Amino acid sequence: MLSPIPPIRADWLRAKLVEEASKRRVVVAIGIGLEREDYPEKVCRDVQRAVESGVAEVRVVGDKEAIERARRVYSDINAVTSRYPETELVNMLVNGEVDAVVRGTLSARKVIAELKRAYTLERLHRIGMLETYSHEAFFFAPVGIDEGNDLHDKVKLVEGGLRLHRALGLTPIVAVLSGGRIEDYGRSSEVDEMMDQAEELVKQVRERFGVEAYHQGILIEDAVKRATLIIAPNGIVGNIVFRVLTLIGGGGAFGAPVVDLLPRVFVDVSRAMSNYFDSIALSAALANLASTL
Repeated sequence: MLSPIPPIRADWLRAKLVEEASKRRVVVAIGIGLEREDYPEKVCRDVQRAVESGVAEVRVVGDKEAIERARRVYSDINAVTSRYPETELVNMLVNGEVDAVVRGTLSARKVIAELKRAYTLERLHRIGMLETYSHEAFFFAPVGIDEGNDLHDKVKLVEGGLRLHRALGLTPIVAVLSGGRIEDYGRSSEVDEMMDQAEELVKQVRERFGVEAYHQGILIEDAVKRATLIIAPNGIVGNIVFRVLTLIGGGGAFGAPVVDLLPRVFVDVSRAMSNYFDSIALSAALANLASTL
């Protein structure tokens, strides 16, 4: 499939992921937690869909109660029962028992702590793959509140985003956001600092990676029309954008690969998501594209 001209249509990206995932049937593990009543049911509906459509072989990881409830929805699930499912999920990736992992509805805090421990990382860098209400797709970072809070971290996020672009055959255009319109410079020292950092990031991205990049100011609504990778001013702003888009604004999310681990594939997700099929397809596709990551 040829790379589309931006904006990327979400249906194109979805079809691309399924196509890549279906080239070799890989094994994907996904976690199931019990923080909310409907978690096992909504995950297993999409697990069944992924298995029956040939996207991946899926193993569901959870404690005894979670697995019992999951079997009521999908009796044929390939289940892994553990008293410590967050640890089990990460160990399955570390030990090569699976080709890729999706966090699913397990605790973000516990799973991230296990990832950091297992791979001796001080912090993680995730690139969100998001969808607007009008079905335009784009890469977005930072999405974690402790990510992308300095220039060095943002450069690392851009580098990870570009690796995903190359693997999927996409031509990158990077838009860097800041705290106001360009003409607002001088109104606030905090906004001025964001703008100065955005300009420096654009310069470094152009020089280091040789890709098109520009400072978009605060106008994210314009960035999604042209850019394929959008960088927020910091992790808190990025997390708010992600939550407003996906939980209030009618958009969606494919998931957020942890780029520090590539070519190992770990896709983070929100427990509030209603669709895990796309995340399973994303993880399986990246596992099959591992040699290009």
